[in-house]
Amino acid sequence: MKKIHSILSLFFIMLIVLFLSCEKPETYPIIPSIQFKAMYAYDTTDALGNDGIIPTLVFTFIDGDGDIGIKEEETRDSSSIFSDSIYSNNLFLTIYDKIDGEFQPIELIDYSFDYRIPYIVREGNNKTLKGEIWVELLPLYYDTVKIEFYILDRALHQSNVETTPEVILN
Repeated sequence: MKKIHSILSLFFIMLIVLFLSCEKPETYPIIPSIQFKAMYAYDTTDALGNDGIIPTLVFTFIDGDGDIGIKEEETRDSSSIFSDSIYSNNLFLTIYDKIDGEFQPIELIDYSFDYRIPYIVREGNNKTLKGEIWVELLPLYYDTVKIEFYILDRALHQSNVETTPEVILN
């Protein structure tokens, strides 16, 4: 009888441990969320000998259903929404130059500051994606800038818009 009591006690202890270890994973909204983390700047000289600064934007993201990124082959498939459209990129930036104390958006002819986050796959049942993205921008030749940015997921859900503090490049 004592042996059965010990076995039952052990069984209940194991059941309690099993119950406590089966936590549900945290859930997040399917709309991605981003947060500015840092901005780094590196000196550079272009092919013409012009000195410039290469800014690197760092931000974190969370997406509840993990549908971040674009597959490279989707950008070449003419039937894909990600081919030759505004959706062929999924990281959108507006860079502002400080002119006479006011920030003005930089607009370049035939060039956009948008980028493509590659397709990210999360293995397992929990599809939530959390991470950090580093984006090395093209050299900038301005004195003081700030960057406004957001991302789109594969379902075209737009994240919140984040803005960097002003960054003195020169």
